[in-house]
Amino acid sequence: IGIDNSLPDGDIVVDLEGKLVMPGIIDNHVHFGSSVGDPDREDYVSGTKAAAASGITMISDMPTGVPGVLNADLFEEKISMAEEHSYIDFALYGGAGSDNNDALQGMADAGCVAFKTYMVGSSGYSCGNDGDILKLLKAAAKTGVVTGWHSENGLLIDPLIEKLKAEGRIDPMAHIESRPNYTEYEAISKLIIFNRIAGAKLHIIHLSTKEGLELIRMARSEGMSITTETCPHYLLATSEYMEKVGPFAKIIPPLRSEEDRQAMWRGLADGTIDYICSDHAP
Repeated sequence: IGIDNSLPDGDIVVDLEGKLVMPGIIDNHVHFGSSVGDPDREDYVSGTKAAAASGITMISDMPTGVPGVLNADLFEEKISMAEEHSYIDFALYGGAGSDNNDALQGMADAGCVAFKTYMVGSSGYSCGNDGDILKLLKAAAKTGVVTGWHSENGLLIDPLIEKLKAEGRIDPMAHIESRPNYTEYEAISKLIIFNRIAGAKLHIIHLSTKEGLELIRMARSEGMSITTETCPHYLLATSEYMEKVGPFAKIIPPLRSEEDRQAMWRGLADGTIDYICSDHAP
């Protein structure tokens, strides 16, 4: 891009007078899987083609998939697969859980841009026990790589799910009631407390609550290295939308209140929320 006489000759010249020339969009949170041709999941061919068609020229892919990316060998296998099949630039997260602390440095050396950990569930990249969380934060801190956390407390969520099931609740709104705001901001508060000890580069994934935003703002004011993201659905929709479309609006974390939605916009405006991403995971 430049003035005519500063540009080299080109095979194709496009006159863009009156048009906007914009940089490609980076989507820093997608789930494309670890294989190509999986009928149950977006892959690097379909996903990166769709991204390019919509103006997205780089993605950061989560470590989920079959197999999950939990060590340097699997990380390098995924690099090779993505290099062969991706139509756009990409970066890769490594998976970090309770049982693979010793593998973090190897993935860091192989080029992972961040680690991803779930505080819910039982996958290889899950970590919900307090002692394990602190241990993992310390291990991540030694690598110097950002550690990203799906911040929900499963020990709070699971009993709520069982209670709703016992009441015969299978309606879509039961999903929202099973994951109230406190299940997110309690998890964020725990990470902040433990990270005062560990000193890791902390990233809160898909922020959805005003209380969580306030905690991140507080931690940043203390000088902690902490970043966060939110998603279009938390900016544009509320739990009322689920009443209209039912299970088509079932996401995790769930849609929140209008108060939370407005808080996400304020967080973007004042810079507390660092970027918007899709969490694309079909």
